[in-house]
Amino acid sequence: MHTWAAAWGVPQLLVWDRVTSTNDVLLGCASEGAPVHTVVIADEQSEGRGRRGADWFSPSQGGLWISFLACPGPESAPVLPLLSGIAAARAIEQSVLGWRGSASRVGLKWPNDLIIADRKVGGVLCEAVGGRVVIGIGINVRATVQDLPPEIADRAGAVEEFAVTPVRHSALAGALVRELAGLTETAGRMIGVTELAELRDRDVLSGRRVITEQAGEGVAIEISPQGMLLLERPDGSRVSVVAGSVRPIL
Repeated sequence: MHTWAAAWGVPQLLVWDRVTSTNDVLLGCASEGAPVHTVVIADEQSEGRGRRGADWFSPSQGGLWISFLACPGPESAPVLPLLSGIAAARAIEQSVLGWRGSASRVGLKWPNDLIIADRKVGGVLCEAVGGRVVIGIGINVRATVQDLPPEIADRAGAVEEFAVTPVRHSALAGALVRELAGLTETAGRMIGVTELAELRDRDVLSGRRVITEQAGEGVAIEISPQGMLLLERPDGSRVSVVAGSVRPIL
């Protein structure tokens, strides 16, 4: 652990066999004064969760279940999940997909899903604690349809299916931590020009008909610098979607 912490440039790395969730552990550590960039990793989560309390299937040896303590700007909450998604996408491509050596690319589904070939392979959950933010990321590394709960088997996937080399959890985690540190350190109210261009390039909803919880049905146009999803409704009006679920209409 000390070797990994030094290699990744983090002050504290906690590795567990099994926890309720890595976010739970790190939220507790943060409330007790853990330093910024503390990292928690677990082999298994018994109560892994996604946005709005949704269950996150996180079995032993099935993926990378990791949380990272950040201290971004006070107005960065809307953009942080998106920046974290970019960090995760880059890390997967660098350490699993062989950078440009693979035909597969990691897309991002607003606001927090990681997508490869129309399959969800990961997600982001950000939770605030005392002026800081715990960024939880789950990445499915290996899973077959037979392994998955029936309710997600038709849309979930694993990065191992697309890997050009055997997946090493330590390499994936190290790449992710480095990307998170760089992207969250300067996070503010708006997404930077370079990151916004990358985000829009990875956006799997762009130009697709979707239904949103907040604003109903429409066509997803783009993601704004403030991290909102721009939706064009059937009457031609446009509205910014700030929160809630979004799903494509097939």
